[in-house]
Amino acid sequence: YGYYWWIRPDYNAFAALGHGGQILYVMPDQDLLMVITANPYTHQDLVAVSIDDAEKLVQMIVNSIRN
Repeated sequence: YGYYWWIRPDYNAFAALGHGGQILYVMPDQDLLMVITANPYTHQDLVAVSIDDAEKLVQMIVNSIRN
C-alpha cells in the first residue's frame, strides 16, 4: 500500500492508508471490511478522508450491527 499499516489494538482492527484518501479498514472480530476510495487530486468536488473519519464511519456501522 502507499503508506503504512495502522494497528488499532483498542478496536482489534488494522487499516492501510493510501494515496489520495484511499483507506482499507479491517475489523476481524466484527467480520467487517471497509474500503474507501477517493481521488481529490484530480476531482475538485471530492475530499480526502482521514483515518479519524473512517473510524467514525466504522463505529456507526458497528453500532448499527449491535442494535
